[in-house]
Amino acid sequence: MGELVIGTGWQNYFRGCPTLRQSELPGSGTTSAVKKMSWEDPQTQKTIQLTSVRDQAALRFMTHCLHRLDPKTMEPIVKGTWLKGYALSDFIEKIHCPVLLLQGDPDNGGTLLDDDVSLFCDQVEHVVVKTFPGAGHLLHQLRLTEILQTIPLFLESI
Repeated sequence: MGELVIGTGWQNYFRGCPTLRQSELPGSGTTSAVKKMSWEDPQTQKTIQLTSVRDQAALRFMTHCLHRLDPKTMEPIVKGTWLKGYALSDFIEKIHCPVLLLQGDPDNGGTLLDDDVSLFCDQVEHVVVKTFPGAGHLLHQLRLTEILQTIPLFLESI
């Protein structure tokens, strides 16, 4: 997503998050407002309903998190300034340890861009990239077994 959030459906999605925190009392289950959330996928221009990519447990967790969210948290994302002063290339050159990158499928909501993965691979000596075709942003929920198999193997290789 990075700086590419500006002018996309993601920006509108994040614009709506602070208003949802007031929609119902915490602990009342998943709010109807969260269930109605959607965004336009920047790559396909198709509208994606949150309920089509999150199960009930994830929606309830999101509702819980939104109730605890400081509304000002989303302001830099909505304004498009959230990465001001941040450049991946500036800090990546300082990484001297092995790196494991877990990459969701960009066509399904994964937000680690191929360009950023390439930058890691080009500039860091020991990088292992594990891709998860068909999995979007919630890798730890969607592909937990694969992640739990991948991490020990990576750590044993160090």
